Amino acid sequence: MTRISRTLAVVLLLALMGQGAGAASAAEPDAERLAAARDMIAATDGAKQFDRIIPLIANTMRDAMIRTNPKLEKPLTEVFDAMLAGFADRKDAMISEIAETYARLFTVSELKTIADFYRSDVGRKFVSNLPKLTSEGVRIGRKWGEIIAGELRAKVRNEMRRRGHKI
Repeated sequence: MTRISRTLAVVLLLALMGQGAGAASAAEPDAERLAAARDMIAATDGAKQFDRIIPLIANTMRDAMIRTNPKLEKPLTEVFDAMLAGFADRKDAMISEIAETYARLFTVSELKTIADFYRSDVGRKFVSNLPKLTSEGVRIGRKWGEIIAGELRAKVRNEMRRRGHKI
């Protein structure tokens, strides 16, 4: 998986699922749990998050392709814009999978409590700031990843040279 793909996957998961832990249940979720999970996702504006993330993924990929093929900026932009619409119909399928995950991890009561939180004033504030929080989290993670990777690369090279290996 490329660095861009990993970053985009993290962004998507953070935006749609937020953070959380609960009592795990290995059993397949029943209809009541699935309904509670879907309600909780609705309370978090999960569908809106999806609507924001898909263009972000496309734009990030497009920009990376343009950097390596600057002469193709116009046709790449046209192609990406045309293809974006085709991904909108996948939203329900993805939300269903996310709902199943939540339904396996949380009880109906827990899901209702989470939904109630997201419908509260502070929960709505959290949801409205989630894109900014996600963006900042990715920026910070990327920055620290680059710092650590650079330091690790230098240390490994130095150690390999110390051991007599050319690298």
